[in-house]
Amino acid sequence: MPKYRSLSPKQEKFIEEYIKTGNGKEAALRVYNTTDGKTAKSIAVENLSKPAIQAEIQRKKADLAKEFKIEAINAFNKLKEYIEQDKINGMALTPRTRLEALKLLLDYAGYAPSQKVESINLNISAQEETRRRAAELIKKKQEECIDINTE
Repeated sequence: MPKYRSLSPKQEKFIEEYIKTGNGKEAALRVYNTTDGKTAKSIAVENLSKPAIQAEIQRKKADLAKEFKIEAINAFNKLKEYIEQDKINGMALTPRTRLEALKLLLDYAGYAPSQKVESINLNISAQEETRRRAAELIKKKQEECIDINTE
């Protein structure tokens, strides 16, 4: 790895702002003593062409990615717990809540369900619920008919 000159405090701040905004001109406007957009753009182009600044940006982005991955793993584990539990803080988990948690888990894992599949699954669930209710009503009516015939 090549050895670079150390960065100035303004360059360090520029890097932080660049990572926050993703915009070199905006980062330069925030850090350097200028309000002129053209000057800020020129400073940004110059800074972003320097290998030392590019290397530091890549290093900091990699560090942020590691931190994010740890946070994502923690969130993943928490969602997994939610799916496996019947109650959270005394509240019963509905199938819809579990479905939402499962969708989030899939998103974290990189398997975002398509809207079409989700829609089909919800329609099937709704149809199953309708069939169940219809079967209950039919059974109730049959019992009423039997009661009337036995009287």
